[in-house]
Amino acid sequence: MKRILSLLFALMCALATWAYDFKVNNIYYSKRFDNFVEVTSDTKTPYSGSVVIPATVRYNGTTYTVKYIDDEAFADCNKLTSITIPEGVQHIGQEAFKNCTALTSINIPSSVKEIGSEAFSVCSSLSFALLPEGLESIEEWAFSDCSRLAYIRIPNSLKQIGSGAFMNCSLLASITIPESVTKIGSGILKGTAIYNNPVNWENGALYIDDCLLAVKESTAGDFQIRENTRLIAYCALSRSKNLTSVTIPSSIKRISAGAFAESHSLR
Repeated sequence: MKRILSLLFALMCALATWAYDFKVNNIYYSKRFDNFVEVTSDTKTPYSGSVVIPATVRYNGTTYTVKYIDDEAFADCNKLTSITIPEGVQHIGQEAFKNCTALTSINIPSSVKEIGSEAFSVCSSLSFALLPEGLESIEEWAFSDCSRLAYIRIPNSLKQIGSGAFMNCSLLASITIPESVTKIGSGILKGTAIYNNPVNWENGALYIDDCLLAVKESTAGDFQIRENTRLIAYCALSRSKNLTSVTIPSSIKRISAGAFAESHSLR
């Protein structure tokens, strides 16, 4: 029995340190299905410098199409300076580029539909991000703690922004949320220059375009949401314990779950 357990442990260790199917030009790939592959990593050899991912890769006589960036594929690669993702990739996994502190630029194609949670979190050298038309979802904390991120372009195709997506991007001073967005998580701009600038708060509330993102906890009494507001973000009025009433305009199309959580004084 001990010998069997030892063999199983050795096998698990081997899988943990060699979680790819093949390597071509110093890029590691895992097969998904049919002739699709995802870019992954070898934990012993982190990526560095400028990496250009090809749209297709040929191995042992078979041509594979690159469709995905695996979870944590480039995480903690602190010598990675730039990444080019090819047209055809549809998904960037969670924490895919987390803590790539030397990453200064990213090139994301229009084929990408989703950027996973914490995908570019703590990329402290990233100063701007041009997100492509075609992108539909930015997941939780995707760009959080990017301390030099000063500009991000949100495409008109985007449908949802996860909680904390741009949290603690302290240089981010402006952003536009298009009408295509129908779901916004909590605290997406907390800790940014937008959030921290008192000029951006109107009667204790933070609006971006026609979206209500947050109401200060100290706001009390009767609160009237601004006319022409379209969307209320998740937990936007949560913990505003001294609110007694909220007037909602007819322009509202979406009230996110938990928008009034813990607002116990509301009548």
